[in-house]
Amino acid sequence: MVPFGLRNAAATYQRAMSKVVQTISDFACAYIDDLAIFSDTRQEHLNHLEEVFKRLEHFNFSVNLGKCKFARQKVKYLGHVIGSGRHSPDKERIKAIQNLQAPTTEKCFGIVQFL
Repeated sequence: MVPFGLRNAAATYQRAMSKVVQTISDFACAYIDDLAIFSDTRQEHLNHLEEVFKRLEHFNFSVNLGKCKFARQKVKYLGHVIGSGRHSPDKERIKAIQNLQAPTTEKCFGIVQFL
């Protein structure tokens, strides 16, 4: 856990997570605290999960199992829906952009960066 307010916390955490997945990057990728594992079969997925958990333990990371989703055919990851060899933008994000009101001030443009 990293205290809030530290300026370089995200970059530091990303570097640490990159080390976790460095040797398993053919089936795992990490973006800050989001970790995705890609497998072709259920057994392969179980093997990949075991390897990821070993790596996380080795680097003293803990996992909140309540936030984990296992063995999914399709997942939302970093604003995209990924699965079955395809990826597309998350429809909820597209809907949010379509429902935007015309900006009236410069502050309104900030939401575009968020989406």
